This record gives sequence, C-alpha cells and structure tokens, in this order.
Amino acid sequence: MTEETLTDDEWDHVQEYNAKWIGEILDFVDDDSTKPDLVVETDKYIVIAETDAYSSDEAAEKLDLASHRVQNSMRKKAKQLTDYDWEVTSPYVIEKPPSYRAGERHLLRQIAERTDKFGSVARSVDTLAVERYGYSQSDWAEKSGRNRSTVSRTTNN
Repeated sequence: MTEETLTDDEWDHVQEYNAKWIGEILDFVDDDSTKPDLVVETDKYIVIAETDAYSSDEAAEKLDLASHRVQNSMRKKAKQLTDYDWEVTSPYVIEKPPSYRAGERHLLRQIAERTDKFGSVARSVDTLAVERYGYSQSDWAEKSGRNRSTVSRTTNN
C-alpha cells in the first residue's frame, strides 16, 4: 500500500510557507532549549529532526493540509537526502529559497575576500562575525565553541 503524500503543488506550498518563516525556523536550530538535530544540509535543502518546538504538524495546520500527508512527504524527501534512521524521529525538510542561497553565496565571497586579506580562514570568519555582524568576542566564542581568548587574538591583530 502506498503512503499518501502531498501533490507537487502542495509540496511547493509547504516550501513557500517555509521560505516565509525560514529565519524563525532556523532560530530553533540555534536555540539550545529547542535545538533539533541538524541531520543534513545540502546546497538546496536543510533537514532537521522535528522537535516539540517545530514540526510538520504546525505547517500542516497553518496550510490546512492533512498532517500525515505532510509527514509522509517529509519522510520520503528526507530518505532521498540522508541515510538517517527516521524510525526514531520525524524529519522536517526545508528547501532553501533563492534569497537564502544567494545569502550563502554572498557570505562565502566575503569569507574568501577576507581570507585573502588576512591570510587565515579563522581570522576571516572571526573578524566577519565581530566587526561586520556585531557579535561581541564573548558571544562569538560561545557560538563557535571556542575560547574567548582565541577569538580575541584573531580579531585584535
């Protein structure tokens, strides 16, 4: 028996919804209290393991779609993208909108330019975070899982 999934138009509708809320959705990934497992990120997709904070049930409800069909479609797509065991948890698949992908490319260009200027990827990324994006050295050290003195050393030269 075939599992009921979304039509292509319905899948596109879910992804349009995700595009509107991608910032808020990804805030869950950065928040330790709601942090889902980031299972895989490709050039086109982000696949997370659902949490109580965010799930396909929420998208289904807001878009007036059958929750099981959204879940089945998420699981089907996630199985194409990962080798993760989806029997334990449910996947949530986010197709990166063009503006998000353009932002990633822009950030990579910034890192490349700064690496050429500073001669070090670590210094490039640290100065980008602290000088351009306004992180304090302490906040950036915590976010990047490093010691504040290391960040201080790379950003004060």
